Amino acid sequence: MSKAIFFNLPAHGHVNPSLSVVEELVRRGETIIYYATEEFRSRIEGTGAIFRPYTELPLADVASVSQKPLAHLGVMLLEGSLRLLPQVLEAAQTEKPDYLLVDSMCTWGWQVAEKLHLPAISSVSTFVFTPAAMLGIGLPGDLVKFWWSSRASRAEYKQIAQQLARRYGVSSPGFMDVFCQLGLINLIYTAKQLQPAANTLDDRFKFIGPSITLRQEVSDVRLDTGASKPVIYISLGTVHNANRDFYQTCFKALGENPAYQIVLSIGKNTDIASFTDIPSNFIVRNYVSQLEILQHADLFISHSGMNSVHEALYYGVPLLLVPQIIEQKAVASRVVKNGAGICLDKEKATPTTLRYWVDKLLAEPSFHQNAGRLKDALRAAGGAGQAADEIFQLKQRLAV
Repeated sequence: MSKAIFFNLPAHGHVNPSLSVVEELVRRGETIIYYATEEFRSRIEGTGAIFRPYTELPLADVASVSQKPLAHLGVMLLEGSLRLLPQVLEAAQTEKPDYLLVDSMCTWGWQVAEKLHLPAISSVSTFVFTPAAMLGIGLPGDLVKFWWSSRASRAEYKQIAQQLARRYGVSSPGFMDVFCQLGLINLIYTAKQLQPAANTLDDRFKFIGPSITLRQEVSDVRLDTGASKPVIYISLGTVHNANRDFYQTCFKALGENPAYQIVLSIGKNTDIASFTDIPSNFIVRNYVSQLEILQHADLFISHSGMNSVHEALYYGVPLLLVPQIIEQKAVASRVVKNGAGICLDKEKATPTTLRYWVDKLLAEPSFHQNAGRLKDALRAAGGAGQAADEIFQLKQRLAV
């Protein structure tokens, strides 16, 4: 069997999709050494992989990375290389892996592959953002705005790239390419139906579907699953969830409606006690087992995070999407394109509009039918087993 090092970004949206793939590789006899931060130690070790911590945090504040402007995030990723390359280069030289697994945004991992001439596989936790895909998403205005507003960041990025070239003799991806770096094969945690411009991608791109692993968690949420009352689940994810105004809007839109059972997850940084007007048909928690709730949900009101959307569609749940940042608009656009949900601009999420779209999504069968179609596509993609098959086939080709 072979040895691999996995270099990942220490962020939930990047680590979580990879875990079942790593677990399957370990089950098949591979030795996987996985680099992240201490926050992820227990989950990574739970797969059977060998956990290794980054000695210096690669991003100034990992918990708030997604809150940074996209242009600044590119700079932060390259700064990560400046801080981490000495450690990860030494690790790879010492461990002598047969191949690398690298997140598509993890610049230091790709620079290790370049410097040491190691075969590398990309773990793509977003869509594949090729130029054709960018056009397929249908957000040209946002992209133009991003380009013109990023002039200072692009200049800073260029300076860091020059430092990396001088110190370590490595190249850096272009400013736009840093968000989607590709390998010999690329594991994409979605189905072709959701990937924009999927027909422009060749057979190096492996659509394996979402990585869904049920967590052994005890939940105190009790739903009347035998009742005819629809279950509505609301969450803004793990980062952009300190949004009291939005939660109050949900209370006003859907509160005291006996037709609905509503579970609202508000995140660990919002004090439940600060809400004095929680309607009786709402169950409000700082954290819930999302996968458990989604198995009973009839509708998910979501921020459009990649993982959350895929988890909903994996269970055939239609979505009312309220994106908080540009990347989430891209995800929302694909759900809408496939007829499995509606996207609502966060500035237009009033009690009246929210109530209208909730009623429409629950009443029209087409949204549930299309979500069910995507459920079938995601499950048919093969998941962790398919990913491991693709990796083993690549190993065989490289051995020839």
